[in-house]
Amino acid sequence: MFLKLRQIFYFIIFTSFFLLIIFYYFSSENKIKINKNRTNNYESIEKNLNMVPYLENNTDNIIEYPVSDIKKNKIKKRYFWDLLKKND
Repeated sequence: MFLKLRQIFYFIIFTSFFLLIIFYYFSSENKIKINKNRTNNYESIEKNLNMVPYLENNTDNIIEYPVSDIKKNKIKKRYFWDLLKKND
């Protein structure tokens, strides 16, 4: 008997908790708060974007590669299967 009453009590608490959450979530007051928050965030983002400084690109022709160095550092391609065949 006591066990059944306890189970019913838990069930009532559980359902009431979820019903209260659902009613609050879909309430018009909550929708208004969400919309206000979104507009405030959007306005603050726009405001901060206008304050970001514009940096010009000054990296043109910074690195020069000499042609002679490229030829010296060229790595010879190695073929794995050819290396195995030579060891046979």
